[in-house]
Amino acid sequence: MEDLDGRVTDCSKAGFARAMDVSVHSFVRMAKLAEPLMSNGGCLLTVSYYGAEKVIDHYNVMGPVKSALEGTVRYLASELGTSGIRVNAISPGPLKTRAATGIDHFDVLIEAARMRAPNTAWSVSKMSGPSPWALSAISPAMSPAIPPTSMPAIT
Repeated sequence: MEDLDGRVTDCSKAGFARAMDVSVHSFVRMAKLAEPLMSNGGCLLTVSYYGAEKVIDHYNVMGPVKSALEGTVRYLASELGTSGIRVNAISPGPLKTRAATGIDHFDVLIEAARMRAPNTAWSVSKMSGPSPWALSAISPAMSPAIPPTSMPAIT
């Protein structure tokens, strides 16, 4: 999607809507479908990125989209919390995923993260630490904050 490569200012209406649908509204739809299945409570978890808070070179339209996702997490947590359903996001730093392949210069984001945190392996499999904790029964007091799982400060 070429809208991921350019400036936010140049993003088309269709490209912006698609990014919001894939990254934000899909989580809302999933929450709606999961709610009746979670009568005994549970946890919904999504992945965000530091670019939701700070301007990151080459992250472009995904910055505002991830900001919207984080706001949505807070509202869903408020709405579903009374039913014992926790809603959280984690921010692991740049991960090589199918979604990331659409981000121009994603290799630059990965390399900058490696330079700042050389002992951190940036992979989906490394999310096996914080993800189960956020999903477990021992984290019910966790508020809908978006904790970074590493120091991904890339500027």
